[in-house]
Amino acid sequence: AQPYGNLWDNGRDPVAALEHEMNVRKIAIENFDASVLHPEQPLADLEKAFVPVYLHHRFQVDATVKVLGGYEYSYAFAGDGQTIQSPIAQDRQRAALEVLLTTISPAALAIPNSILNSIPPRTGSSISDNERFSSRTGPIFDPGSAMQAAAELTLGNLLQPQRASRLARSGTEFEQLGLSEVIKRIVKHSTPGPAESITPQEGEARRIVWRVFVDKLMELSQSNQATADARHLARLELHELQNTLSRKVNQGGQKHDVALWIALATEINSFLERPYP
Repeated sequence: AQPYGNLWDNGRDPVAALEHEMNVRKIAIENFDASVLHPEQPLADLEKAFVPVYLHHRFQVDATVKVLGGYEYSYAFAGDGQTIQSPIAQDRQRAALEVLLTTISPAALAIPNSILNSIPPRTGSSISDNERFSSRTGPIFDPGSAMQAAAELTLGNLLQPQRASRLARSGTEFEQLGLSEVIKRIVKHSTPGPAESITPQEGEARRIVWRVFVDKLMELSQSNQATADARHLARLELHELQNTLSRKVNQGGQKHDVALWIALATEINSFLERPYP
């Protein structure tokens, strides 16, 4: 809950630092090629080298998300005059949320074709290497798994049960950024505009974000580590999300998108019809 206690973050301001690290990440991805390898090193090792580049922002995400539902506090002693605890200002929390949402935008998650086309299939000795992204495409590099890992990094942090519980309470008691507002901002950010034009891979990235988001929201709604208020709000948002997805199915769209909306709406319906824990 304390935004100033982090592992391997950079800068004095975690929000500004995340913006900086995302710019550094963008430059690193744009310049990523075989020159990162030693001479005569297998090209298949490009995948392994790409992991820390693609997830360059991971520690800064961990630091920045602590601003949401965060508190400045001290381990005070009686009579020492220290401020015991106070919530982070709401404008600062909302600024952190907006920067965090950029990390799951289609443009941030999509991997350039120049990289995808340069990574050959894994060699026999590297198939089980745990420093690579998982793959559901056999030995061929799976960009979907990479995008899913990045999406889970941000969304898993945003909907982490204890953080969600603080947000659920702050949104009512302190009139600050609340859990429902966070969830609605994720939905709005992940919903394409009417005239938006994106590449096929950016479309895949957006679908992956929706898939991860719904999974994390369902997990939160039944987590025994979350407060009742947080669980109930998550469940309410699932109800509203089901209605939104059903409307999108009726509106039609790209085949992959419609397939996703049908699947998510069906899964949410089945989930909500189960006996309430």
